[in-house]
Amino acid sequence: MCHPAVIALPHPGFWEGQSSYETVLGTTPRVAIASFAGYLFGEFSNSMILSKLKVVTKGKKLWMRTILSTVVGEGFDSVIFITISFWGTMENSVVLKMILYQYLFKVGYEVLFTPLTYAVVKWIKKKEGIDTFDYDIKYNVIKG
Repeated sequence: MCHPAVIALPHPGFWEGQSSYETVLGTTPRVAIASFAGYLFGEFSNSMILSKLKVVTKGKKLWMRTILSTVVGEGFDSVIFITISFWGTMENSVVLKMILYQYLFKVGYEVLFTPLTYAVVKWIKKKEGIDTFDYDIKYNVIKG
């Protein structure tokens, strides 16, 4: 991350790119925090839902499990990342469209690649000879 002091340091007189430098590197901490928060909440919810649904469906309906967990997880990721990164820097309607388009792309990608997911999961299960279920898992990250 670029520290604000780095941006504020004097630059040589011939340097004409200071405003671009500030625009790009000045947003780095905000985008890094947004990325971490979106990933943390998105991936945790995705994994938890995927795990719970496998137990509920007795390992069946992989397509439903992967798509539903993606719908929720990428919803969190898209809303958190785009909101923290861009809210207040452009019109709210643009930010909301960015959230929607990013979300639809991610969910569409998951739907499109579901057949490949089936093939990879089948191959891994065959190669490893196991099929794991997360019975009695506690998902509380605060309590150990």
